[in-house]
Amino acid sequence: MSAKTTAEKIAERNKRTKQKFEVKAAKKKAAHDAKIKKQQKKKEKETRAQNSGADNPENIVKKEKWTKAVSEAAKSIQTEKITFDVIPIFEYNFGTIRMRIIIQPKTSMNIGTITPMQIPAQKWNEDTIREKIEKAVEYDAFDIELNKETEFKLRDNITQYLKEDRELAVDSILAPIMPHADFFKHVRTIQKNTYSTHPLDVQKPALLASGMLRIYVCGVMFICSPDGESLIFKRGKYFHNSVAFANSHKNEIKACLRYADEMNKKDFVELSAYLSFELDTIAKTLDAKMIFGDGIEAQKASFSEAEINIENVKEWAQRVAEYHEYNVKEKKKEEIKELYDIPLYGNLLALTVLKLIRKNGRKLTAKRVARIMTNPEAARKTMLNETPECGKFQMIDNDIIVNYIDDMVAHKLIDTAKSGHEQVLYITNDGLDFIRLEYRRLHNEYTDFSDLDWIEYIKQCIADGIKSRAQEQISVLEHKSIFILYPDETKEFLKYAPDDWKQYASMMYELATSHEKEYWKMILEMMKNKEAGI
Repeated sequence: MSAKTTAEKIAERNKRTKQKFEVKAAKKKAAHDAKIKKQQKKKEKETRAQNSGADNPENIVKKEKWTKAVSEAAKSIQTEKITFDVIPIFEYNFGTIRMRIIIQPKTSMNIGTITPMQIPAQKWNEDTIREKIEKAVEYDAFDIELNKETEFKLRDNITQYLKEDRELAVDSILAPIMPHADFFKHVRTIQKNTYSTHPLDVQKPALLASGMLRIYVCGVMFICSPDGESLIFKRGKYFHNSVAFANSHKNEIKACLRYADEMNKKDFVELSAYLSFELDTIAKTLDAKMIFGDGIEAQKASFSEAEINIENVKEWAQRVAEYHEYNVKEKKKEEIKELYDIPLYGNLLALTVLKLIRKNGRKLTAKRVARIMTNPEAARKTMLNETPECGKFQMIDNDIIVNYIDDMVAHKLIDTAKSGHEQVLYITNDGLDFIRLEYRRLHNEYTDFSDLDWIEYIKQCIADGIKSRAQEQISVLEHKSIFILYPDETKEFLKYAPDDWKQYASMMYELATSHEKEYWKMILEMMKNKEAGI
């Protein structure tokens, strides 16, 4: 018997693989069919359980009693203009019967579809059914979706009415500050153009119990007959009086509006202000409001009919602006005082970290800031915006810098934002103000001096040629940042340090480890210059 060829072997392998997949697919299909069959049985069981109450004698009696009560209640609510179809809907659920009631208002007029009402299922008896149905239809208006023919007819009739009512003709410049400003803008457009390019929007149509239609145009109510022939402008007198009041003072009001436009286009005060007006046609006042760009609460004033003129408005606006500027300056003084009170004020390391974060907003994490500040190699390799102090704080532990950053976050000088999986840092407005603070000496005792106090004092000593050093000034040695950032000035200052200072530095060097040891070694090197007379 000849050996099988390679092609035959491949064909057999492919056949076995195909058979294997067919068996697997058949098992999967059988499992799926079994699952579907199980779900169908469960659903049939639930359906049978839900409908199980239909043949219950007690439920049959309830259904007949409720149906009769609904029918009797429906007869009592019919009116001449509107009739109501009242339909009970029965549902069965695990042996119990429930009923909800649908009420469909109807009218003989072909004007649209009235929105049906629904009374939810509850504990029913004859009295409850009657009360709920009567209460549901006692409303004087029923929402309706008008058909296109009726809507077009109403829109055309109202448009014609507004076009012909000249008592609604308000000056176009005054329309935006009128009550119901959108309505008056639309009226102005209708009266100005023979063919309006902005058709009226008929809003919230409702059928009244009287058979009339209630609609709104730009929030203003009109009562119309369905054929549009009869139209009632419910608050027509109020709107006519509003226009008469506005037009009688239009010259004075226009002058006030021009003044507001000029003021709003420029910085009226240190912080931008926005002046606006509204007409209160009931109280007959011109209401002014000035809002400032910094968020301080708006200032308001009402000018009576006799007070509406540009001089009064200007006087008020100037007074409000001056008061605002005073408040802004006082608030700024208080904010500056609070910044000086932050314990980090005068700390050179904190200021250096703030400057680095300001130049690299939302790019650096706290640990990366510490690494750049303490590692010259990391500072040189970085592609960020460096500061001259980067890499100079080798004798400061990274943890100390991270702790300073936490303090600055707590005092809201910097904040964090999520960038990928990291929390990056950015400087806040308070942080920017903190950097810009003018130097102010807050302490008189040497032991309380900040870094800035010490460096200013050292520079003054060198300038004045003061060579004596008091014993209590030894606290300067604890201010590492000034020796790191101002080596020349501090070396000159240590020329005249007492011998006790060198003994203290030697003791600290013996006790210190790691970066601390490097720092005290640097201090001792500076003091050697004293012995050498350099």
